[in-house]
Amino acid sequence: MQKKDSPPINFSNQSFVLEQLNIFLKHPDLLAPDWIAFFKGMEFSELIQNASRANSSPEPDEIYKRFGHLIANINPMKEANSFVEGVDFRDSRLNKVYCGTTSYECYNIENRELERWFHEEIQKEKPPVSVKEYEMMLTEIWKAKYLEEFLQKKFLGAKRFSLEGGESFMPLIHEIFSLAREAGYDRGVIGMAHRGRLNVLCNLLKKPYKDLFREFNTKVMPEELYGLGDVKYHKGYQSTNVSSSGKKIILELISNPSHLESVDPVAVGFTRGLRGKVFPLMVHGDASVAGQGVVYETLQCSKLKGYDVGGAVHVVINNQVGFTAVPEESRSTRYCTDIAKAFGLPVIHVNADDPVACVRAAKLAFAVKNKFSIDVFIDLNCCRIYGHNEGDEPRFTNPLLYQKIEKREDVYEKLKKESGVGEEFITQMENQFKEELEKALEEANRPYLSKELLMPEMRAFSRKTALSLDLLKKYVEKITTIPETFRAHLKIEKLFKERREKILTEPNLFHIDFGTAELLAYASLLDQKIAVRISGQDSKRGTFSHRHAVLFDQTKEETYTPLEHISSDQASFQVFNSPLSEYAVMGFEFGYSLADRSALVIWEAQFGDFANGAQIIIDQYLAGSETKWGVSSGLVLFLPHGHEGMGPEHTSCRLERFLQLSGQNNWRVVLPSTPSQFFHVLREQALDTEKRPLIIPTPKSMLRLSDSFSSLEEVAKSEFFPVIDDIIEYAKVERVIFCTGKIYYELKKLRGDKPIALIRIEQIYPFPIFEVEKILDNYKNVKKILWVQEEPKNQGAYTYIKEAISEKIEITYVGRESIPVPDTGVAALFYKTQEEIIYEALR
Repeated sequence: MQKKDSPPINFSNQSFVLEQLNIFLKHPDLLAPDWIAFFKGMEFSELIQNASRANSSPEPDEIYKRFGHLIANINPMKEANSFVEGVDFRDSRLNKVYCGTTSYECYNIENRELERWFHEEIQKEKPPVSVKEYEMMLTEIWKAKYLEEFLQKKFLGAKRFSLEGGESFMPLIHEIFSLAREAGYDRGVIGMAHRGRLNVLCNLLKKPYKDLFREFNTKVMPEELYGLGDVKYHKGYQSTNVSSSGKKIILELISNPSHLESVDPVAVGFTRGLRGKVFPLMVHGDASVAGQGVVYETLQCSKLKGYDVGGAVHVVINNQVGFTAVPEESRSTRYCTDIAKAFGLPVIHVNADDPVACVRAAKLAFAVKNKFSIDVFIDLNCCRIYGHNEGDEPRFTNPLLYQKIEKREDVYEKLKKESGVGEEFITQMENQFKEELEKALEEANRPYLSKELLMPEMRAFSRKTALSLDLLKKYVEKITTIPETFRAHLKIEKLFKERREKILTEPNLFHIDFGTAELLAYASLLDQKIAVRISGQDSKRGTFSHRHAVLFDQTKEETYTPLEHISSDQASFQVFNSPLSEYAVMGFEFGYSLADRSALVIWEAQFGDFANGAQIIIDQYLAGSETKWGVSSGLVLFLPHGHEGMGPEHTSCRLERFLQLSGQNNWRVVLPSTPSQFFHVLREQALDTEKRPLIIPTPKSMLRLSDSFSSLEEVAKSEFFPVIDDIIEYAKVERVIFCTGKIYYELKKLRGDKPIALIRIEQIYPFPIFEVEKILDNYKNVKKILWVQEEPKNQGAYTYIKEAISEKIEITYVGRESIPVPDTGVAALFYKTQEEIIYEALR
């Protein structure tokens, strides 16, 4: 065979080059000389690069920055590795920095300035520990240790989620907030789970010990109890921490339930809602920080415009065991803190049996957050002396670990020897605290008269929500005005123009849709100096393109928000498209609503059923925070709801779940059937000084249903009505239909002249029984009363309504039969069933 000639090498023809390479590998003798030389040159180049890589040696600094944590003595329950294959750890100075009882992960991250600063900081020579610092550490560790021992002795076996084994957490957290106080922070916010919480409550926040001891007494009612209360390791507390120089910082521990990490977004939202300079600190468990998805969701919010709080310090109390599961069973990563790597955040691993190292870790973490405004993690490697709680036997499942724990040297005794602090100080400090606890227990055991249980009461809402027609016209002008230099989308320009012209020229006609009514409500509140905050996955325009709170220029990267231009001294209007998270974002808004109680705070679901993703926040915070913790929120949930043939997942906000959670007037559940009703209930919620959540299953198809529209005059003269009676001749009526939401308009359209009254229940909870009875008194000739709904029988409002009125009013159900999903996904079947419901109700 003859050698094959070829054209000159041309890399634009990649397929031809690969073809020549294949020939070179199999039959090089068939190639032209220039191709043979080219491919041999490639081989040689690769050999040179491999040799260079093999002979090169990275700088020692780089080795320790990257691998030092692998041989560090950071875990008191495990022997440190002595070597890592292929890595040279022979630099004694760097060994001391990176491989002692503290190690670090801050290598090859995107923020190179942070990485450089971080490693320069940790390589600086550390000043010796002063006597005063040792005294602080000894005092805090003794108090942590002895409080736990005292509780164990006096209340044997009672759950307290002891800090024993991780006592160094207390000087660590004291150091962080001391630094925050001296740096000028006004507030400190703490979100934490159970372990160590009683210590934080009493030894950091100064909750009276006698109050804690009384909570352990199972025989005596508390002296003061509002609602039903909660277990002691769920409760929050607030106090003022004052330095010897007079500097102050208000510290607040957020109440939270047993869903461990659910408090993270709540605490961050609370931080965002506060005014002033606020320092947030999150305390996690090792299994929960690795296992709970809300940690990731919360961190994902940390740099977003609507949710950024300038970073937080995260401390993981790493027990080595999550309930009974060892790390190999509870995570797929080396460290429980590896979530931080996804966001390029520094991690400080520290051995809790070295309190000095723990305090230094606190100083470094504070400096990182304070300088770079980012989150930073401290992985506090410790152990727990008891099981998951004090009634649990850990040796059932973790026998070898607990053999090591039994042999562990007591941290307090070890620190006493190391510190060189005089025996006189130690003896006086120990005895003083012992006496303080004994005295507190004596006070706690004194009998007292229990006050009656105080339960949340039904509150009368302000009905003064009406505004003058002239003022509303002014707001219509403001919310429909687009600057001449701004190029909005043509459809929006047309929409705004038509809204303005129709509403202002014909204020007595029905031109106000739900989107307009909502924007008018916000405009009025902003003008009254009440701030408005909305967040949700599509909140700027609204999932159904009905709101258009923010306009986008079609020619350049600019936006225009009409609600920011209501008046020169108005309150702030904020609307954010949130990340694709329900759990963290709803938790954030709940926390925000607790901090900024004067604002109208709204979380909006893309579809109502998406609230499922935040069910923990609904169940554990929104529904029960007042009766559990005496903490009330004014958060509003917008939950698009309505049967419109969109399938099982885009139909229902699961109204029945909110009604099942309704009790003791914990919130309001309202389904406004007109824009006017929507306008006034939003104003009521914002103007009410005593806050309760407001749940609104908002409309979908009704957003553009002209039959539902209101007039500007109606909005001006009206108020919110919990029940809306029919306009009909009472004496002729033989059948009354109670209903709510969209189905009212379908019934009305097909009723014709039949003597059937259609009565809308606009507020389902608290149920307006007196208004209903008063309306029914007008219907003297009624033979049958129906409840008609489009939701299945086991869903929607029926089961709740039946119980609410059955003692006084006999009702008959008309609607879908019970099914395990909200609706069918077959459009033809949906429409057939919907027609059958209307026919059955009106026949």
